[in-house]
Amino acid sequence: MPPKGGTRVEDTEWIEWADREQLVVLTEDDAIRRRPLERAALGESGLRVFCLTNANLTKAEQVARFERWPAILRKCRTAGPFVGGVYADRLKDLPFDRPCTQH
Repeated sequence: MPPKGGTRVEDTEWIEWADREQLVVLTEDDAIRRRPLERAALGESGLRVFCLTNANLTKAEQVARFERWPAILRKCRTAGPFVGGVYADRLKDLPFDRPCTQH
């Protein structure tokens, strides 16, 4: 379980936890797919991530975008990992580089 009481958890930690729990992730952190450690953790997971692509949205606008439940639920039928961008009028698959595994 993630810590309670406002304790900071590294993104890689909650990504691993969410993957173990088979959760769907809703986030406002679009950069998570570009930072190397987080990108690697996502690529090694089976997570289905939906992120807002505009950092300047009000809380009400953020909620309105995530209320696209039918589209999000349909996309959740797809195996992860993937990152879906939540736009005002659509969902869009967003690229993220999966880590290369070395043998």
